Amino acid sequence: MFDFIWIQMFSVMILMLQLTAAVTEHYGVVVRVGDEVTLSCGNVTDDQDKCNATTWLFTSSSNTIAITLFEHGDIHKNAKTKSHKLSVTANCSLVIRNVSAEDVGQYNCRKFSKSEKKQDRDIPVFLSLVNMTAHKDKNTVTLSCSVLKYSKCQYTVKWLYKDEDIDNNAKDFETSQSTCSASVTFTTSHNVYTSENYEVFKCQVREGKAMQQFSFRNHPLSDQTGWWKFILVGLGVAALFIIVVTFIRWKRTKENNPQMSKNTVEPETAVSYATISFTKKTASKAQVSCLFV
Repeated sequence: MFDFIWIQMFSVMILMLQLTAAVTEHYGVVVRVGDEVTLSCGNVTDDQDKCNATTWLFTSSSNTIAITLFEHGDIHKNAKTKSHKLSVTANCSLVIRNVSAEDVGQYNCRKFSKSEKKQDRDIPVFLSLVNMTAHKDKNTVTLSCSVLKYSKCQYTVKWLYKDEDIDNNAKDFETSQSTCSASVTFTTSHNVYTSENYEVFKCQVREGKAMQQFSFRNHPLSDQTGWWKFILVGLGVAALFIIVVTFIRWKRTKENNPQMSKNTVEPETAVSYATISFTKKTASKAQVSCLFV
């Protein structure tokens, strides 16, 4: 009797473990902005022709309703703006080019048999995005790294310098960390800035035992004082607009008042005459005409 009870308890425990594994089975993919990523559909049967028995679904954080991206061997019309960046490989993996924030979310690959019956459970794929920026403010430069995730972020993010923790170089750098983001600041006198070799910095993204590192890609710095340029450009445009409006109004006034045009004498053709009279003691009165231009 005792052995029978023990066998029942053991069977229940095995079943609970299997259910837990089924619920938690998934994998996450982290890529950088602009990268290309391939999401695997798992084991695909050989009887599929152009993946016509495979369906890819997508759920974003802003929309809880799943959108069909691929179905019956073609990119689905519901893909809309994403269709130009999507394709499917021979083994039915989903390829996304030029990954952006709109691609972050949960992807599900469903496989069907010829009778259109679902073959097995979905294994969700969570796509997250790493974004790195550089910002210059007076005599300092700040590099930022953040992870955009579909659900609650559980990533640990930090910066490395020459593959080492920046804590070991605290005298040269100032770091800060928060949920799913990290930043490092250094002065413009540092040789990293003068050499423009920012690739010595790497953003490390870790979730549990899984870890990825992304080298910083050099690109033009954003300058906090750059907004002055927009103000100056705006003032220039406003001044030009005022000049154009004033000229148009003057021209219309001139066209609507022909008398003004007739009575107006062009400066370069205007001629004035003056008569000067003088008297000499020993001569008769004389008259001289002078021309002034």
